[in-house]
Amino acid sequence: MKMLMFSTYSDARMIYREYIQNACDSINEAVKLNILSQKKDGHISINIDYYNNRITIKDKGTGIKAEFAESTLIDIANSKKDGYTTAGYFGIGRFMGAGFCDKISFRTSYKGEPIGTEIVFDNQMTNRIIEDEEDGRSATEVIDAITTTTQFEEQADEHYFIVTLHGINASYPVLLDENEIATYLQQVVPIDYKMSFRNNLIRPNIPNNYAALFSDLDIYQVSLNDIIDMRKTYRQAVKVKSGEDDIKKLHFFKLEDDNFGLLAWGWYGIAALEGEIKDDDVNRGIRLRIHNIMIGNHDRLNPYFKQPRGNNYFVGEIHVVHRNIIPNTDRSNLAPSPEAARLELKFTEYFTNLTQIYNLANDVKNTLKKISEAEVKIKQAKEEENELDIDVIKQELDNAQTKLQKLSDVSRKGEPEVAKQIIDIIKEKYIVSEPTLQPIIQKKPEAGIPPPPKPTDIYEPLKSNYSVDKIELIKQIFKSFSDNCPMKDKKLIEQLKRQVIKDLSK
Repeated sequence: MKMLMFSTYSDARMIYREYIQNACDSINEAVKLNILSQKKDGHISINIDYYNNRITIKDKGTGIKAEFAESTLIDIANSKKDGYTTAGYFGIGRFMGAGFCDKISFRTSYKGEPIGTEIVFDNQMTNRIIEDEEDGRSATEVIDAITTTTQFEEQADEHYFIVTLHGINASYPVLLDENEIATYLQQVVPIDYKMSFRNNLIRPNIPNNYAALFSDLDIYQVSLNDIIDMRKTYRQAVKVKSGEDDIKKLHFFKLEDDNFGLLAWGWYGIAALEGEIKDDDVNRGIRLRIHNIMIGNHDRLNPYFKQPRGNNYFVGEIHVVHRNIIPNTDRSNLAPSPEAARLELKFTEYFTNLTQIYNLANDVKNTLKKISEAEVKIKQAKEEENELDIDVIKQELDNAQTKLQKLSDVSRKGEPEVAKQIIDIIKEKYIVSEPTLQPIIQKKPEAGIPPPPKPTDIYEPLKSNYSVDKIELIKQIFKSFSDNCPMKDKKLIEQLKRQVIKDLSK
């Protein structure tokens, strides 16, 4: 009992992942039984009630039939889940919140039944029993002592499961921190990508032979308090020391084995690799996922790089698909199996290729910098008519250009296509045809000549008909459209915006 209820998870936030995972399994079963038409109809809602010290997680899955509610919720490790067709596996996850609160209640109803069931676990009593060294009761006897079961009338069409944690322990304030939990959930649970990321990076780049794999991803509708339909936080740029590094494309890949077949597939962003992604960018690192639930932390795959920091240059995901590869108890790692061991070897092989790529990117940038510096020096030497320096600098320039040519030959790289794309991105970003020796100085307008007019606010005509708040709302609507539409449709959105403003101004 102590292990099940108080010792399994070192990170309190993991209880959210466990209860959401159970909700996902119930929603899948509801779809299978035609209780729901699709997964997104089984909305998972989380409510953090800071002032009443309470957390509630509800799903619209199958619920549990009244005759099976007690045996399902009270029996220990009596689960039929296999870890492959279901996200859950051990059948003990429902106990995991006990160590973080005074009481847990489970309230459920099954479609077609006019009654529901509520079971309450008294965790404070559990603690007293465990701490009493003279109490020799078994785990089953303890559970009988700490639980109460009641039934209540319910609408026959209702089907749901609600977990409520009452009296959150003061030692775990993070559980009631809405912002912290939102950030955690957006990294960990099986939700969709932001529309801007999906439209501008996933859809234009996903190969046809990955479409089925991508469509099979487990994606559910999850909300937290007022945040409706939470989504993963991937953006079209990452934070680096010098500012932001734009992700130009996504690269998709498979990890396959001759004996075991397809083990996993994944994607990562292709950028100029300006440097390590900053710590405060929550998307840093390629993440490992099973059933679209993250395994371990963002740095779980770091050890497979030649230098662990190598993973910090990338954002991406690896999705395990082989049925014999499942997570361990606390989902910090993979459970031992021959297939899991082979997958870990594949990680090392594949990330060796990525190590070559980010090292190549650094070499290309350094070489381009030398070329640019040499070109500037040659221009300066010509202005000073210094022939001796020109010859020396030209040799430096020739050497750098020769090195760049050699670096551009990526045929021996493990991922030559990706290497070439990254080099092209770097060249486009760094090569300047006419190096500027001095910063451009903004000339003052000549006396008597008025300065150029300031750009007109496109929303100005609305001021005669609408309040400032209403105009701000219209701005936000069009910003949302622009942020989430494919790049090729930006012009269409701008045309639509101008037409709407014209119509609203009449």
